[in-house]
Amino acid sequence: MTGDPIYMKLDPTVSRFAIELFPHLKNMVEDDVCLYTQLLKAMYGCTHASALLYAEIKKELEKLGYSVSTTDRCVFRKRVGDRIYILLLYVDDILALVDEVEAENIRLRLTKRFGEIVFEIGKKLSYLGMEIEVTSMGTMVDMNFYIKQLLDGEAVVTYVSPGAKETFEVNPAAGLLSLEEKKWYHSASVRPTH
Repeated sequence: MTGDPIYMKLDPTVSRFAIELFPHLKNMVEDDVCLYTQLLKAMYGCTHASALLYAEIKKELEKLGYSVSTTDRCVFRKRVGDRIYILLLYVDDILALVDEVEAENIRLRLTKRFGEIVFEIGKKLSYLGMEIEVTSMGTMVDMNFYIKQLLDGEAVVTYVSPGAKETFEVNPAAGLLSLEEKKWYHSASVRPTH
């Protein structure tokens, strides 16, 4: 961990489990039957964890000769002769636009630093809900599978054209979305209950 200390309150149930594992903690339980701890290492879900992971991945990629884009810290670039390699980083997922030799260099470096990793090489890949296919005609990005999953169980109205007049008709009686529906609409990670 770096920066200011991060403290965490363990609820009574977790505190009880901690005391079962480490009986000497019993005299540290507060009046609310909770233990209070300081994080010494990054913990998944903590904002420090993602920042520390980014710093570690960045350090490894820089050792391979990559530099961070000045406009997007999640884009890394490396020039080798007349070739430019691009890496796109999303948390712990990397899409590498590189040749097979460079892909193997990246795999070896990241495996050495982080242990076992899942690594796909090929002309057809899946990345963050996108199906990416590289052919002699170019690169195709398809999100049909993801969109079908996203809309599964939802009432979907089909129009001949996405620009049909009725697409933009507003129902004044519809009312505003609930907070839960707004969250679903913006992320589709939380389904509203009707």
